[in-house]
Amino acid sequence: MEWAIPEEIVRSTRCDKGFPCLAGKTDGLCQVEFAIGDDVLLVRPVANQPCAYKKFFRESFSCECPVRREIYHRYRY
Repeated sequence: MEWAIPEEIVRSTRCDKGFPCLAGKTDGLCQVEFAIGDDVLLVRPVANQPCAYKKFFRESFSCECPVRREIYHRYRY
């Protein structure tokens, strides 16, 4: 599945992996477990995949990636 994400969000995101999520590859996309409002996504990260936007948060991980957050807000995926 390809996502329609505004260009300004994509430009503001530094993805070390080359944006596989925008190419429709959902296997590299962290799974959202819980959302807290519009600002915090708690995710189950993809195993062994480093990401500068993934932050340890208590017993889980939060995602600060602007593209990932926009995918969740637009498509609930």
